[in-house]
Amino acid sequence: MGPSTNNPPIKAPANGYQTLGNYMGLSPEYAVFHGFRDLYAENLLYLQADIKLREKQLRNIQKEDRKDPRRKTYHQDWERLCASAAQEDGLQIQKILELREALDKYYDSLFRYEKIINMKKPKSRTLKNMYEWTFASDTCLVGDDWNVFEGQNPQVMVSLDRTFDDDLTAWIQTTLVETYHKLIGRSAHKSPAGEKDLEGFVSYPIEKVSSASRFIAAGIACALPTASIFGLHFIASTTVRLGVVLAMSVLFAICMAWMTSAKTQEIFSSTATFAAVLVVFVSTDAGNN
Repeated sequence: MGPSTNNPPIKAPANGYQTLGNYMGLSPEYAVFHGFRDLYAENLLYLQADIKLREKQLRNIQKEDRKDPRRKTYHQDWERLCASAAQEDGLQIQKILELREALDKYYDSLFRYEKIINMKKPKSRTLKNMYEWTFASDTCLVGDDWNVFEGQNPQVMVSLDRTFDDDLTAWIQTTLVETYHKLIGRSAHKSPAGEKDLEGFVSYPIEKVSSASRFIAAGIACALPTASIFGLHFIASTTVRLGVVLAMSVLFAICMAWMTSAKTQEIFSSTATFAAVLVVFVSTDAGNN
């Protein structure tokens, strides 16, 4: 569904920002905001243009100063240049100070933008849930930002949530928890005590989701090598064994990529080690037989 352009449906009572803020506070994975990266980039371009203009003005002033007997040494004598600030011919030092301030502002904004573009993007499902929840409750906004969550591309939004370190945790937090909530959670759990505005809202602690993810990953990490060796022991054909080694190595790499936040280099090295262990077992077991 694309963003609507009609007037927002007004509901009563509309608790607005307070309720939405409570919702985000109780469930940090829904701390989602518009990134405004395009506006920030545009602002950087304006700052850049401002600096270029001031640089041009400074060069013209310096050129004129070098023609004047009283100002021709400004580019060589910092003390005299600074002293000129209190005089009528202090245009050069004034422009230098303006440039210094503009450059500081520009680089502060540039470094801040670097952080902004690297901020985590929310899941599409998270945005969908945010939109559905705001319009299913009394949290409807009626200003220009009333449809900020409707039909938005996750690429233009930012998420302050830091729990989705791996795809497994993200899957549990979104798909699994949502399914549980629809089947059991909405009736088995109560809304936060004292939060009348959040009636019907259930928060599932991120810590428990992360713990479940770690336990699952740890269990598979222990079971996969042992199960591979156990299975290889009952296969007589060396060709079939090598095929199983290949399949298990691929499965191991996929599990690492999905269940952990390991880098590509770490996945390669771990998979190579895993495959080497299986190959050693195959060769040793074949020799014994």
